[in-house]
Amino acid sequence: MKKIINITLFLICLCLLIISCVPYVYADGGMVMYKTDRWEMLDEEQQLCAINYNQGIQNMILSVNTGEEITGEKAVWIFPVPAKPEKTVINIVKEFPELSGYDVESKAENSVSDIFGFIRASQIYTMPLLIFTGSMGGFASQGMKSLDGIGGIEGVTVHESIEKSGLTTELISTVNSDSFSNYLISKDLDVPPNFKSILDEYIGEEYSFVVSWISDVEKFKSEQPEGYIIGLLEEGKIDEAKELFDSLDYDPEKDERYGFYYYVNRIFERINEGREIGEWDIQYLREIRGAGNILSVFISFPTEKMYYPLKPTSVYGSKRVPAVIYVMDYVKPELYSEIKPYTETNYFFRKNFDVPEELVDFFGDSNKKDLKYTKIEIDPPSKYLTEDLWIEREVPLKVFLADSVNRFAFWLGLFFFVICSCLASLLSGIIIFGFRTSKVKFALFGLWNFLTLIGFSVAAYINKIDVKFVGLQEIQQKRTSFGKEVITILIIALVIPLLSLLFIGFSFRYLSLRYFYSNVFIPFVIIYAFTIVLIAPFVSGYYKNRRIMKFIILFTVLFTLLTILFQYLLKLMFV
Repeated sequence: MKKIINITLFLICLCLLIISCVPYVYADGGMVMYKTDRWEMLDEEQQLCAINYNQGIQNMILSVNTGEEITGEKAVWIFPVPAKPEKTVINIVKEFPELSGYDVESKAENSVSDIFGFIRASQIYTMPLLIFTGSMGGFASQGMKSLDGIGGIEGVTVHESIEKSGLTTELISTVNSDSFSNYLISKDLDVPPNFKSILDEYIGEEYSFVVSWISDVEKFKSEQPEGYIIGLLEEGKIDEAKELFDSLDYDPEKDERYGFYYYVNRIFERINEGREIGEWDIQYLREIRGAGNILSVFISFPTEKMYYPLKPTSVYGSKRVPAVIYVMDYVKPELYSEIKPYTETNYFFRKNFDVPEELVDFFGDSNKKDLKYTKIEIDPPSKYLTEDLWIEREVPLKVFLADSVNRFAFWLGLFFFVICSCLASLLSGIIIFGFRTSKVKFALFGLWNFLTLIGFSVAAYINKIDVKFVGLQEIQQKRTSFGKEVITILIIALVIPLLSLLFIGFSFRYLSLRYFYSNVFIPFVIIYAFTIVLIAPFVSGYYKNRRIMKFIILFTVLFTLLTILFQYLLKLMFV
């Protein structure tokens, strides 16, 4: 009886020691999911841009985002391009890249937790923890009354003009800012006084300009009604939104269930019932709208570095006009001191990306399988935008390491499993048996951990490591009957399940028989069976060879501590 009590107390202490180490490991894993990026239509005053750079050519898409509520007013976008007009290509497309993926650095931290969680699962007693924790920059102006032709403005050359879906885009060059101002005035565009000084910084530096405006408001609306429905609902113009929605011939039997129009129809049904529209309704509509049917300007030009103009936005002074720039591949923006505190750069990965037919020219390949991209968000007061943004095609070391962890998680886990197993076995042999041990044999013996701690323990006893690896005399312990060992195991195994019930404050009187069976009895039996499997090798070892049992216990403790140490060191790479 005394032996049973001693074994029980020892095993409880061992479990408490291991469990006290493990919570640190799972603190950022389990139900805490890594960050992801998803498509969401931006607000009126945000600038949205996508860049794909390949072999010295920058393909760029700028969303023509009007805030969805244009009625009679018209907007103009002016975008400087660091290339001669004869080398610049423009177009109007009805789509913007709909990008989504996982954050590379965030997922790498999660991957490291998963890797070492599975490694520690080899020790059997950590399995429940693994299971339960489971785991663009252009200038925009509104207020035009009319938009006429250029009328042959002296000093301004229109190299290309495209009109599509109510939107007109022109590629122009100019000899001086006065000529450009006359060009803008000819379109009744009332630009801020300080905009002319900004133009002077580009003119004469081999820059051309892409100018876009809405030339047919009604046609522009009809090409992308989703945005205007959102805008009308947001402004409380329910009747106008309902009239526009009814004109679209929505059929709940044919159209996509739970899609954009399905949800708009549900909103109108709730309005008819006397319920109001909430802010979350508008937000959800923006999220599910998607990137299709959004008019955008496509620009392609040669450049040594990727480019995005920020200076034109500085005309807004203290007002913030956020810019969100998506760059295909992992890149490094050259941030100057004024905007660095206001800029966030994240790196994302998307598997099995399908290139929309409308965007083949942008991506340059319709057969992309995996997509890496960088998301740059810039949101300083506009007056801080004193320079344009240049972007290097360079992968930051931290991002490269994180991406490698995500891609080669299995091989990384295998490597550290072998290292931790062999090192823990070697150190345990030296500590328990002294320096006379065969260090190579003990290190290689750690590979038995591939059969879990149970297989490792059985191998230690069968191979008689204290005799064969160290040369000690075989221990002649008093033989214990098999029946006594089984009874001891069954009694000790009851301790942990019973303690679990006491720990959760279990009370029988408030439970129905059905609830007791499914939520108490079955989990109790599972924990009991698991505990039997866990402690059986230790109890058997206690009766057969205590010094080998000490070796096994020290091995599992060192193995767990080593995995925690290596996990911590790996995560330092992403801080």
